[in-house]
Amino acid sequence: MGYSRNRHSYIKEAYYLLCLVLAVVIFIFTVWGSTGHIELKKAEAELKAQRARVEALKQSNSKMLESVEEMRSNPKAVEKYARSKNYVQPGEIIQQIPADSPTNLVEH
Repeated sequence: MGYSRNRHSYIKEAYYLLCLVLAVVIFIFTVWGSTGHIELKKAEAELKAQRARVEALKQSNSKMLESVEEMRSNPKAVEKYARSKNYVQPGEIIQQIPADSPTNLVEH
């Protein structure tokens, strides 16, 4: 009778130990595995960054569309843009003045 009781105790202990090891392995894979919690947090952060980038691009696109519409409806806007890119109208003369550099300046 004592032997059977002892044997049951070892089997029970082995069962509990096996369950504990299995729980630890599952926990490790859940947290650090390839589809674990840490990877999930990295993916969420990347998704948040991509969404912010998309939003910034949408705003930039909206500003450009407004600029295009302004240029279509207002000839002065086209001229202003062209002049900012150093374009001139036919017959205009451009005079370029060199920028003052420290070697050209003479102090008296």
